[in-house]
Amino acid sequence: KKSDAIIDSHRTWIKEDSEKEDTKEALADFIRGWNAIGSTDEERFEILQPLYATELKDELFIIDAPEAYHSFHKKWHPVYRKQMLDRNYYDVFMFDLKGNMVYSVFKELDYATNFGVKRSTNVKFAEWQGSGLGDAFRAAMSEPDVVTLTPWTPYGPSAGALASFLATGVRSRRSEEHTSELQSP
Repeated sequence: KKSDAIIDSHRTWIKEDSEKEDTKEALADFIRGWNAIGSTDEERFEILQPLYATELKDELFIIDAPEAYHSFHKKWHPVYRKQMLDRNYYDVFMFDLKGNMVYSVFKELDYATNFGVKRSTNVKFAEWQGSGLGDAFRAAMSEPDVVTLTPWTPYGPSAGALASFLATGVRSRRSEEHTSELQSP
């Protein structure tokens, strides 16, 4: 009963957050920064993952570089890190429509990889598509107005620890489009 109440509160927060203008703006910024930093998704992965997926994890606030992605990270990371800590989430994830993780607070080895169904010659870029987080992304894409919950399964980027993910879509200012924001309790 207690765990059901916790999950219900997380679902409420996530739904409310997905409708906030700040969330829509942050997601749009991260997608814009992602798209501008390289010419392909795999190139963006190769650029961003070594910079951000470090031992500092969520404590990495600033990368001193001229690209827009780093400015957006500097602007939004404190907001989502505070949210993660205040709500006792393990992480907060944001994806573009193709399943590219364009933002993560904690930035493990899954950061900047693809969770959709994009085929890639870079095994590391598509390594986690079949994971619970991949399932959560696809659930948010198929039912963007619902907060879905995935079953607990081992999650490779977190050293195989059991993980469950809550996911919902984030409607852009143009209502026919949606993107995904995922949060892990």
